[in-house]
Amino acid sequence: MKRPPLRMARAFTLAELLLAITLSAMLMAGMVAVLDVTLSSQTFNIQTADISQAGRLIADRISRDLRTASDADVLTQGVRIYPADGSGSPYTQIEFRRDTAGTYAGDLVYATTGATGSQTYVILDNTDDLTCTNVTVTLTKEMVDGSYVTTLATVRLTLSYNGETHTVVASGSPRANVQ
Repeated sequence: MKRPPLRMARAFTLAELLLAITLSAMLMAGMVAVLDVTLSSQTFNIQTADISQAGRLIADRISRDLRTASDADVLTQGVRIYPADGSGSPYTQIEFRRDTAGTYAGDLVYATTGATGSQTYVILDNTDDLTCTNVTVTLTKEMVDGSYVTTLATVRLTLSYNGETHTVVASGSPRANVQ
């Protein structure tokens, strides 16, 4: 019985191994770059969603208070709202403002005044990643029964999140003044 001839064992050469390692490293580097872009995009999208949600909540609150108001005044960095009689509000005035000095300097606050006294609540703290950098208010006033009353209030908030700025707009027509 005859045995088949032994074949010479075939192995990879050093050049083939170096080429395979180089191609694998390039492929891995490309995958890491794609992963990095994907994670950066996800982080940006989460930040944008956070700022949109916070802005929407603040805008909804301001709009709701404006709709139940009898009048509103412009503050330096905010708006003062006077709830209408019979609106169910326990407050005589509500302020949304960005404080420029004092205890709440730089914070966006919600301040209330009523029969039980005054309270100030911080909505956005100036030390958080999400901050309010500016508040502008536009009031449209019309003559009704011999006096000017607010018929439309627009509040524009400039929010900043890690250097990215976004504008949120809240508006409302005090129901007591809409004819």
